[in-house]
Amino acid sequence: MKKSNYYFILLLVVLTFPLAAKEQKIDAARLLQHVKILAADSLSGRRTCSRGAELARNYLRGYFYRLQLQPLFESFSQKFTVETERLTCTEGVNLIGLIKGRKTDAGTIVVSAHYDHLGIKNGEIFNGADDNASGVAALLEIANYFSKNKPQHDLVFCAFDAEELNSAGARAFIENLPFNRENLKLNFNIDMISISPKNELFIAGASHYPVLKTRLSSVVQKEQRINIRWGHDTPEPRYQDWTFASDHRVFHRVQIPFIYFGVEDHSFYHQPEDTFEHIDQDFFVDAANFVFEALLQLDNSFSKFLRPPAQR
Repeated sequence: MKKSNYYFILLLVVLTFPLAAKEQKIDAARLLQHVKILAADSLSGRRTCSRGAELARNYLRGYFYRLQLQPLFESFSQKFTVETERLTCTEGVNLIGLIKGRKTDAGTIVVSAHYDHLGIKNGEIFNGADDNASGVAALLEIANYFSKNKPQHDLVFCAFDAEELNSAGARAFIENLPFNRENLKLNFNIDMISISPKNELFIAGASHYPVLKTRLSSVVQKEQRINIRWGHDTPEPRYQDWTFASDHRVFHRVQIPFIYFGVEDHSFYHQPEDTFEHIDQDFFVDAANFVFEALLQLDNSFSKFLRPPAQR
């Protein structure tokens, strides 16, 4: 090899290495460890009002304390009663923590992911690794970043309970907000981001709130590891409409804009096989990093969201 070529290649490596190092801001090992713990058999599927759900909360609460989030309820715990056809209990618990933003007038973004799942059915544990230990893991590591790098907006991190029970936890939160509703600008919801045979992550909500697509277009265009798709937020016959498919529905119904990140249903969805062993680790890490970059972009480029008429 000619010496001039050698030095050119060396220079290229030196210049590009720092850029590559900055691409992944979420710690992959911690991200995966969160899912492994939350989807363990010992948590028995994290069904609302169960011992497994309590164990999950203990883990999440400990991480909230470690990051020094500000509790918006005692010990981060917003308690509520669940009354549905499938379950009635008085032990539903959301975990809510705040990171104050730099701009006092910027408003609040709620970052949410539900930690509950289906529990045990017919003697089989429904571990819920993708649904939704994956989203909770991403939430934890996003909170970890912003605990060290102050955001522009107030960021409220919500680990919601009882999403599988018609979003009872999210409804309890929106009905008993620990801050002025006028300050709530956006729900940023993460639900199932670790399994995609097509290497696709969907963003839903932009059809209702087009400014979000404008704000995220540069982040989407930059993404090269996974395929980012817009959609699943209109009643097209070919696609499921996810507008009311997860906890963001509660916000949308009261005219608060949402953006939702998730994968399409797969063979492990709501099955006992939704375990840590079946998640696609590479895809998951890339998806979590993309979700983080999306929130970072929205936090830094916020504009007024236009709200549509209330939804039924």
